[in-house]
Amino acid sequence: YSAKYTASSLAGDDTVAVITGAGKQAKIILKLLPLVPSASESSLALGGSATVPTGEIASALVTLKTADGSLITGREVALVVDPADNLRMGPTVVTNQDGQASFKFTSSQPGIRMVTASNSKPLKIQIVLFSTIA
Repeated sequence: YSAKYTASSLAGDDTVAVITGAGKQAKIILKLLPLVPSASESSLALGGSATVPTGEIASALVTLKTADGSLITGREVALVVDPADNLRMGPTVVTNQDGQASFKFTSSQPGIRMVTASNSKPLKIQIVLFSTIA
């Protein structure tokens, strides 16, 4: 006898119950562990150039992966931009089926911005964004 089990994207306990044609039963409890993002496998990329005119929209794409390279879907990701003076940005984003979360932001003040992707703790993936006067 064989069976195929497809796990949900949620962590926790799951029970698999089997009844054979002969009426025999068996149960097994599976402990589904949350996927842990890897700072070395995950990525943060700016869309376009690292130099964006002041007041124009910059974009960033975060891809969450585990240490073995598996994509992490359905996970909240935040983008932290420092300094945040005169910065406009959307809230956290949930990763899609490709493990990606897309962000758009703009600043009305020129300067250097450090961009960090975070999933409950910083992933230590940083890119510097240079804003220039438009």
